[in-house]
Order: sequence, then C-alpha cells, then structure tokens
Amino acid sequence: AFFGQWKPEMPGLTRRPRVDASTALPVYPEDAVRNEETGVTTLESCVTVEGRMVDVKLARSSGSVTLDSATLAWAQTARFAPAEFNGEPMAVCGYRLDYEWRVQERQSR
Repeated sequence: AFFGQWKPEMPGLTRRPRVDASTALPVYPEDAVRNEETGVTTLESCVTVEGRMVDVKLARSSGSVTLDSATLAWAQTARFAPAEFNGEPMAVCGYRLDYEWRVQERQSR
C-alpha cells in the first residue's frame, strides 16, 4: 500500500486523519486516577485508508508509564477517518496524535 508522509500543510489535503466518532476514548487506568497522574502522551504512526493506526510509536511521554501504556493499547483498537487528498482517502505516515490525560475533579454532594 502507498503511504504519503504526513504534513498538515500538504497541498491537496482535504481532510486530516481524525478519531472516528464510533471509537471510545482511552479508559483512565484506576492506578493513575488514584495517584492523580496527568500529562499528554504523543503517538506517532501511520494511518491506513481503512482507518487503522499502524507502526505506532511513543513520540513523547506523558511522564507516566501507566498512561503511556494505556494510550498505546487504545491505539491498537482505535478507528480513524483517514486523511483525504483531493477528496480521496489516503494513507499517511508521520501522523502525530496528542492525548491529554486529566483527572476530573469529583463533584461534591
């Protein structure tokens, strides 16, 4: 399969890859919630025309092995709308995805 190198400013790019609405967000690991671990995990991968992430690598750590592992595990099952070039689906490599992990404050009763 043909993969183009991802560049957000690529001429002819009519849609960048995005997480499909049917894909659930990563589950916050209980240990990380309990320890109030937060951060941004950055993944770099190829996104196929079928909407799968392949060749996924950790590009930047959140500072938490637990959160980084959860993000990588999620990437294995996540579905994406692929990039489009002049309206046609296109596989791209070098795509970066930032996922921010934030512990939500519990509301008082």
